[in-house]
Amino acid sequence: MNKEIEQWLNGGRDYDEGVALFVKYGGNRAQARVFQNTAARFAIKSLTYELTKLAKKTTSAPVAGKKPVAKAAAKDDNPVGRRAKDIIHEEWVKMSKKQEELYQTGTSNDADSLAKRQAIMAERDPHVARYNEVYEAKEEFYAGKKSEAELQQVIDGTAKAPKVVEQKSADVTIGDAALIKRLHALKTNITRSQNRLDYQQEKKGKEKNPMPACPKRSEIEAKLKAMQKEYADLTAERERRGL
Repeated sequence: MNKEIEQWLNGGRDYDEGVALFVKYGGNRAQARVFQNTAARFAIKSLTYELTKLAKKTTSAPVAGKKPVAKAAAKDDNPVGRRAKDIIHEEWVKMSKKQEELYQTGTSNDADSLAKRQAIMAERDPHVARYNEVYEAKEEFYAGKKSEAELQQVIDGTAKAPKVVEQKSADVTIGDAALIKRLHALKTNITRSQNRLDYQQEKKGKEKNPMPACPKRSEIEAKLKAMQKEYADLTAERERRGL
């Protein structure tokens, strides 16, 4: 049991501190951004629910936590950047409402509850995808990795899909030990990538939570396809060598 989260659950449940704990102990990154941009009164129930789950599967020593100091917002006079932030906020509001609906369905796994959750997630996922797309583009813009025109394309929905680099043929000239090691690494990475697509985390969850369509998903799918091809080629080579 995570003592630090348990302390939060049994204490005053300061919202900002709870969000910091969610991030610290590996909560879903997209969900973390939702919590970071949601007013406490809208998301405290969902945050408490998610931290209760995290408390059961993570550990920590008891810590007298301090309330995190919020960073001052940087001055932003760029109209395209401001529009991106407005879209992010708009999508966050829609996401948080759907997340609250999802929370209200409870944790029962009967057919009716599962059907309701799936329907709500289907309505929520386009907002998650849009949120992630614009958020990532906005971050790259302020980091100097995207131009204003490129950010505007994301806002307008006219941005080109990320280029998929063609994977070179698997190296079948490597030694036996290196080949076995590479196969093991590929198998692990393939499983993790598939889990990220199916559960939005590297480990398999109890219930699927597919990553919605977004540039990040396209990137993971492209890499997964390349790894699967390399794994198939190296597996064939291993069998040819009789290893």
